[in-house]
Amino acid sequence: MSDSKIDTSHPIEDKSARASKIERERFWLVENAEAIAEANAYIEKHVCLLRNTGNSDGVGSLQV
Repeated sequence: MSDSKIDTSHPIEDKSARASKIERERFWLVENAEAIAEANAYIEKHVCLLRNTGNSDGVGSLQV
């Protein structure tokens, strides 16, 4: 038998890194929730207007 040892630290480090990444992403979403909501509302309002004023080919056109 060989004296080689199995390194079990890598799976633990990988799991810890994934957990840390998930936590950072969650924190970022919480911190930026208001800006994300505002951006989504802007897109919803303006992009939907473009879609609704489009030609028969489905491409929107600006109406002033």
